[in-house]
Order: sequence, then C-alpha cells, then structure tokens
Amino acid sequence: LDLIRRLLADADRDDLAIVLTRRPGTDALDDVAADLGRSAIVSELRLDGLSADEITALVDPDGHASPWFGRVVHERSAGNPFFAIELARHARERGLSALAGESDLPLSVVWVVERRVADLGAGARAVLQAAALLGDEFDAALAVESSGHPDASAGLVAAGRARVIVPSAGGGRYAFSHAIVRSVLESSLAPGEREALHARIATALTARGGSVLPHAALAHHWCRAGVAHVDRAVEHTVAAAADAMHRRAYEDVIERCELGLAALDATDAMDGRRLALLLMAAEAHGRAARHHAARERAAAAAKLASRLGDVDGYVRAATVALPVLPDVAAVPALEEATRLTGAGHPKRAEALAALGTMLVETDAERADALIEEARRLATASGDLDALHQVLAFDTLYGHDVSPEARIELATRVLGAVADRTSVTTIDALTFRGTAHLERGDLAAAERDFATHAAIASELRSPGPLAVDDQRRAMRSLLAGRFDEAEAHLHRAMLHVGDDPAWVTVYGAQLVTIRLEQGRFDEVLLLLDGLDARDAARPIASAVRAYALANLGDHDAARRLLDEMLAGHAGWRRDLLWTVSTGLLAEVAALIGHRPAAAQLHPVLAPFAERVTVFTLGAVVWGSVERFLGPLSLLLDRPVDAVGHHERAMAVHERFGAVTFLVRDRVGLAAALERLGGSANVVRARQLRSEAVTAAHQLGVGHLVRDVTDAEPSGATG
Repeated sequence: LDLIRRLLADADRDDLAIVLTRRPGTDALDDVAADLGRSAIVSELRLDGLSADEITALVDPDGHASPWFGRVVHERSAGNPFFAIELARHARERGLSALAGESDLPLSVVWVVERRVADLGAGARAVLQAAALLGDEFDAALAVESSGHPDASAGLVAAGRARVIVPSAGGGRYAFSHAIVRSVLESSLAPGEREALHARIATALTARGGSVLPHAALAHHWCRAGVAHVDRAVEHTVAAAADAMHRRAYEDVIERCELGLAALDATDAMDGRRLALLLMAAEAHGRAARHHAARERAAAAAKLASRLGDVDGYVRAATVALPVLPDVAAVPALEEATRLTGAGHPKRAEALAALGTMLVETDAERADALIEEARRLATASGDLDALHQVLAFDTLYGHDVSPEARIELATRVLGAVADRTSVTTIDALTFRGTAHLERGDLAAAERDFATHAAIASELRSPGPLAVDDQRRAMRSLLAGRFDEAEAHLHRAMLHVGDDPAWVTVYGAQLVTIRLEQGRFDEVLLLLDGLDARDAARPIASAVRAYALANLGDHDAARRLLDEMLAGHAGWRRDLLWTVSTGLLAEVAALIGHRPAAAQLHPVLAPFAERVTVFTLGAVVWGSVERFLGPLSLLLDRPVDAVGHHERAMAVHERFGAVTFLVRDRVGLAAALERLGGSANVVRARQLRSEAVTAAHQLGVGHLVRDVTDAEPSGATG
C-alpha cells in the first residue's frame, strides 16, 4: 500500500500508467480508492458482468457447443467470467445436466465463494446463511434476527460493502448479487443447522404479529424445521393452501399440499389434516387439467375418509375429481357415498346427482331416477353443489329439459354464488350461455360467454381458457373461416394437454370442420383412428353414414342408417343425441330413405325451435328446422318444407352461419319447385344462384354439386 501511495506522488508523469484492481469491501484498498478519488487525473471504472454474446465467445470460442449452451452459462454465471469458465468446464466433465442443478457447482467455484464469505467474518457468514434460506431477496432485519449471531448487523454491513448483497426495492430489503453465492451458502449448512435456522426464521416471522399471518412463508419454514414442528408446519400449510385456492393459484395449492403431506409422512399421522390436504390437492390438480393426479389424490382421500368415518369427507373425495365424461371407474366410490348419506344427510343430493351423471351411458333409466331425486332434494334444500351437478346433467344429457328451464336453474345458481370467480360461476355461465344458444338467442349467449371469458382470462385456469378458444373456433366455423377455426381449436388443446375428455371435444370440432369443408375421405380416416369407447358412440356411426352418403356410397350409408334407427330409442341420453339424430335426418334426405324420414320427423319435430348445440357451445350444427325441411319434402309435404327452411334461414342469418345458409337456399329452392307456380320457380332459381355463388366463394362446392343451374358470373373457386 505504501508503494502505491509513493507511485501516486509521481502519477502525473507522462511515461507512467498505474492500473489497480480491487474488490469492494476490502478496508485498506477502500482507503486507497478514496485517496485516488481525490486526484483529478484518476478515472474509476466499474466492471459489470459480460453479455450473453461475450460469455458465449468466452466459453465456446469455436462455436462447437449447442446454441443454447452459452445462454445457459450466462444465465447461471450472471456474466461473471470466472464462474462462466468454471461452469462450462464442469458441464463438459459432468454432462450438460450439471447446468440445471443449482447445488451442482464446481468445487473451484464453491471454494472461491466460501473464502470470500469467510473473509467477511463470522457475523457476515451467519446472517448470509439465514438470508440464503429466506430467498434470493430478503428482509435484512429478519435475516439479522434469525441468524442468532451477536455480530450479525455488522456482518450485514460488511456483506453490503463487499457487494455480496445489494439493496433491493423497498426499505430494508436486500438481494444476493449472484444466485451462486446463495446456493453455496445454503449448501454449506449441515442438516441440523438448516432445520434449526428454519425454525428460528419461522419463530421470528410469528413474533412480528400482524393482522394477517404469512402462512405461505411460515409453512415453508416450519415444514423444513424438522419433525418436532410438524403440527405448526401442517397448520400453516393448510392455511396457505386454502389462501392459494381462494386466489385460484392452483400450482401454489399443489406445491403447498404436497409440502404438508410430506411433513405428515414423517409422523405417519392419518387424520383430518391429511384429508384436508388430499382433497385440496385433488381439486387443484383437476383445475390445473392434471386429471390423473387429481384422481389419485381423490382415491387416497376417499380411503382415508372411510378409515376416519368422515362421511362429508368421503362424499367430497368421491365427487371432487369426477371426469368430464361418464366413467364406470368412478361409480363404486359414488355408490358408497350414496349409501353413507342416508335420508336427510345434507350431502345426499350431491352424491345422487354425481352417481346419476356417471351412470347415464350405461344405465339411463336409473340415472334419470337418481337425477330427479337429487333435483327434488337440492331444490328443497338449496344445496348449491347439487344444483350445479343437476344443471350440468341437464345441459349435457337432458335433451327433454327445455332451454328455458335450464336458463332458470342456471340463473338461480348464479344468484346464490357469493364468489364471482368460483368454478360454479364459470360453469353456470357456460350452461346458461349454451341454453341461450339453443333458443337461438345469440346476443344473450354472447353476454354470458363474454363474462366467462373475462373470468377465465383473470384466473388463467386451463379448462375455462380452453372452452373460450373452442367457442372462438365455433364462431369462425359459422363464418366459414375454416383455417382460423382450426387454429383456435389447436390453441384450446394447448391449455389442457391430452386429457381424454378434451381430446373427444377436439375430435368432434375437427370432424365438424372437415365435414363443412367437404373433406369426407379425411373424416373416414379420423373415424378409423378413434379409440374403442369413442368409436362405439352413436355420433361416430352417424358421421360415418353422413360421409359415406356424401361420397356416393348410398348402400353403405343406408345399412348404417337402418342399424342406428333400430336402436335409436336406446341412446336417448347420449351426450350428442341431437346432432347424431340430425345427421341421420341429413343422411335420410341425401339417399332418399322415406321410411327413415317417417321415423325421424316426429322425433325431431318437438325440438323444431331449437338450435343444435353440443360440447357446451363448442359446435353449433344449425337450427333443427334445417333437418325437418328435407325430411318434410321427402315425405311429400312441400308446404311444411318451405316453412322449415325459411325459419331455419332466419336463425342462421342471426348467427352468421354462412354454410348453413347455402344449404337453406338449396333446400328451400327444391321445396318451392315442388310446390310449383311461376313465382315459386323464379324465386327457386334465384336462391340456387345465390347458393352457388356463396358456396364457391366459401370453398364448399360440395354443398351445391347437385344444383343444375350454370355457375353465375363472378363466382370463384
């Protein structure tokens, strides 16, 4: 140091340049730096970390590594060239996975960090270890208090001067200047030391008091404080998970529940606390579209509730992770739930409604009886969960329940829900919007769907977000924008992954798009790829018959149509009853099957004023009147056919359903020609011309291939 000061006396010589490097926080060099700062001929340069490109050039000068290698090294090293070189060498020796683990550091880096911290003194080491357990950013006073070292305050100051930590936003808060420093400090604690320090942090947090305890932080630290503190760990974990559930932060719920369950595993405790955590974990997994994990946690909860004799807990476990589509695997637990909930039990209606829903495809008669009993009990008691389940059943399977009745029930449910962002609210909006669509009230449906979309966007919950994208696909399809519809469809699946129920909806929408495009060969290939369960559904056979009829294979279409009509009464509770029956009507009209028309017309006539909607508004297949028109004409009722087609056109014009309007014009033209008369013939010719023009503009020429009029001028495609 004396030499440096002596050289400074001659610092104004032209042939002398002095370059000094120092690390902040070294007292003696800080004094020299102060002396230098008073000299006008001295410039001070603060060295920051290297950029990503500079680090890449440093660790991979020949460009042989993967493109992301330099970026990952830069991210982990924060631009520190020594850390970068050592991390890169370590990764080449141990494999690239070494870059992923925070605790997997080269010994050279660990030694450098430990030496630097040791130079700051025991107080600094103690407070920095406490800070390391608090996170990348921490409250300075809490770190000092938790450290338990008398020199912790001075150590914090020393660490700040050395720039091991730097001030953060907010008074009294600091952050580690480098994540590697925190990682080394945390790893340096022995297991017993780490547990004791977590306990001191949790104690200090509790002592701070306040009207609202930081349950998430307390759960984090008590769960890591050792088996002696399990009771407090679980208490705060349950509270933290409940807070996260209220915020719809499902990933946080899952993390906290699993943390609490791990703490309980250390004691083998089987009690209500474990049950509460299992139930919350099951619900959160389901809401996060992790249905397999949801069912696993629900099964564990049911087993524990049965062991504890907790009937309410058992019913909750049996219903919390129900699949979207009926599944016989869920029936045994629900049968037990209905057995446990005798007459008068407040959860009986919910158990009955859930069981009825799961049985609808295998025992429709019993399902109807269970749903009606659940409806009676829930209506009398106001059980919101049961009413919600009944409403879901009516929307999906209750084809004989009028849209008006469903709107009334959905409105009652919405009026009783206190939380505007609850799952019940989101579902009831979907159910009511779907009922409005069926009534042909597009404006009312759009209001409900807009509210649903706003809540889904706010919550970022996978299921509701997927539903919104499916509805966007529906709107694009109605407008004849097929590529746009398919793009929305793919985005919907990004939210929910490969859950079977969502794959089924995806398949239904994709098939609908292909049918409207006239790509019938592709539809048959899609049907051939269905799994056994979906292939056995009536909709699969109805779509196949429709595709075959359009491809000209009328004999095969007729055989399928006859087979389906023979068993039509047996699938009255099928999820897609209306659209399947509508497709059969179209097949009958395409191939001229009068007996089929005679059978189908009275089946569809009671639904004439409805719009065909399925998968909760994901697909709108047009007014039921559009099926009745061709059937009436086939049955030699041209006056009725004209009325059906004109009413269908009015609905489709409101919906902007352009491909259905093409069909309406062709069908109405045929009915008018059958009626005869010069005015009708002229109008029919105009309708056919409009249909041909629109069809070629939309690229759906298959809809008018039997139209004999010459293509009008200006048509494209």
